[in-house]
Amino acid sequence: MDVHLDDGSITGPDGLLERLQTLTDPRARRGKRHRLAGLLAIAAAAVLGGARSYTAIAEFASELDAATLARPGTWRRPYSDCWIPPSEATLRRTLQQVDADALDRLVGDWLADQQPPAQAGDQPAAVAVDGKALRGAVGPDGQQVHLLAALAHGSGTVLAQRRVDAKTNESVWPCGSRGTDEMLTATCRARSSFRSWRT
Repeated sequence: MDVHLDDGSITGPDGLLERLQTLTDPRARRGKRHRLAGLLAIAAAAVLGGARSYTAIAEFASELDAATLARPGTWRRPYSDCWIPPSEATLRRTLQQVDADALDRLVGDWLADQQPPAQAGDQPAAVAVDGKALRGAVGPDGQQVHLLAALAHGSGTVLAQRRVDAKTNESVWPCGSRGTDEMLTATCRARSSFRSWRT
């Protein structure tokens, strides 16, 4: 999925940028140059475009023109029209500090809203559950990170995901002690995004 930061779904009313402004900024007040929402919007667009590392996200940011950098609120050098893209270190530190679950829910809701509306007679939206190990990601316990994700079946858009134990599989998540609410939320997102099953 290609996402352009000039697109209305990013910068328009109820767009990704506006939604990201509701997140709590975990950074210390001193030394902040870029708005949190801008950093996260750039990171989201980069990842949706194929970036798989902090370096790749920073390279994506460095290729944006000044007008595009200005929209999400990156830092402007004083007394000039020079907008500075966030560095790899800034992106890495910010993404490591932000509330990952809140960000995941917010971006998942936004992605669900980007799905085309269902036409009359369409089948109800299906949600698939898939598990995988994150290559190169290791938790504090030294173990590889495993995720289960709920995806919109037709588009493959991730609607919700959560970290799980290595032994967990797809059949357990919807029925687990905490999985029911998560799966219900993902299903509601899918139903809502496809404009089917509305009550």
